[in-house]
Amino acid sequence: MKRFFLLWLLILCGQLFSQSYYNYNVQVIEDEFEDYKIIRMYGNYLPDSKWLPTNSLLFNAQKFTDENNNHKYQFFVEWLDDEWLFIDEGETLILLIDGERVRCKGYGSHKNRQTLEGGAIRETAVFEASIELFNRIANAKVVKIKLVGQSKDIIRELDEDNIENYRKFVEELTKG
Repeated sequence: MKRFFLLWLLILCGQLFSQSYYNYNVQVIEDEFEDYKIIRMYGNYLPDSKWLPTNSLLFNAQKFTDENNNHKYQFFVEWLDDEWLFIDEGETLILLIDGERVRCKGYGSHKNRQTLEGGAIRETAVFEASIELFNRIANAKVVKIKLVGQSKDIIRELDEDNIENYRKFVEELTKG
């Protein structure tokens, strides 16, 4: 019960005080030593409940550019809870975009698991995508996602705001 309360408090505080985490914005991450650049969307918060969330899934998009100016479009998925999913490599992200199934290959979360204060956990995974896939989400009426873990699967649906976030991100990536 204590873990549940602390996790709930962490998510609530995040909603109240960390507006950039749960509201749409774009962040640029650059590493001059490794010579890469990531343009990452934040704010696609998919809680298990709008009124009393007990866990949190963030379903964001990013563009990764390496030292040779090669681009990769990816989904950046973040799980916050008190139980691990243990996301494997492979097709562990499944999308239903207006009823059409799309399987996305990912790198797993084995290198990206953190225990947070109070016993909550953060688990992140990156999945391959394309600008066309981002566009399909941005223009869809219904988008559902299934994140497959070893311990359990998580199923969520994007609301109008989440889909609008993809529209904004695609617009930012394709302008200029």
